[in-house]
Amino acid sequence: MKSASLFVIPLIALFSLNTQAKDKNQFAYYGVNAKYHKYSDLNFTPDISSAELAPLTLTETLQSPGLRLFAGYQLNRYLAIEGGITKFGKADFSVSEKTKNADGKYITTKLHTGAFKTLGADLMLVATYPFSNTFFVKGVVGVQGWDNSFSYLIEENDSYNLNKKDEQGASLKTGLGVGFGISKSMALTIDFENTKIAGVNTNSLGVNCLLRF
Repeated sequence: MKSASLFVIPLIALFSLNTQAKDKNQFAYYGVNAKYHKYSDLNFTPDISSAELAPLTLTETLQSPGLRLFAGYQLNRYLAIEGGITKFGKADFSVSEKTKNADGKYITTKLHTGAFKTLGADLMLVATYPFSNTFFVKGVVGVQGWDNSFSYLIEENDSYNLNKKDEQGASLKTGLGVGFGISKSMALTIDFENTKIAGVNTNSLGVNCLLRF
């Protein structure tokens, strides 16, 4: 995450120099984004088919909530620059075996578990178009830095084992959203965003709360 954090550090310095801007369309803002991430092509058993796993059972969770903290600077009425740090929602899996005990009851035992976990930092341009003083639409484009840990199942010597891969990188990030002004200093937005984490297509739906200072 050291390299990803470099996206955010210059931006924070920029905000501290511009909080006294005279133009009403130039201001710093900060916020929190409750997100729901979905991984559409994540495969925890890349070289093993479900038929090969039988009679073992594979259970996967490919979507879960995440959280983003962010800060931005509105350059003019239509354009802002924004950076944030995201804890992506975790995807995970388990491989279980069902057996019958001495009492004739079935017992489920987890044999393997793994996860797809990511921390990220981003820097992006935010284009906004206001339809009124309280309603606007937005589009974003930027760079998503990520630090990912991926545990998945492999077959070795006629047995199943867990393999772990750690990767860092950066990907294109895009998104669309709508916003609602609650007051002069507060707004809410609903956003849909897309990026790739370690080659895995990652979609998110989020609700942002922004505070202007």
